[in-house]
Amino acid sequence: MGQTVYPGAEKLLITADSGGSNGYRIRLWKIELQKLADENRLEISVCHFPPGTSK
Repeated sequence: MGQTVYPGAEKLLITADSGGSNGYRIRLWKIELQKLADENRLEISVCHFPPGTSK
């Protein structure tokens, strides 16, 4: 969806809380995020909020 709106984008910023399935320690999440970056040739940055801030 973002590729059609921002076709020239080279970077992506993701904000996420640091609990649950998208926690910063979860290895699979990191692996899949790297695959996304490689497939789309994007530099991806992730900002994790402290646990509990999304509630």
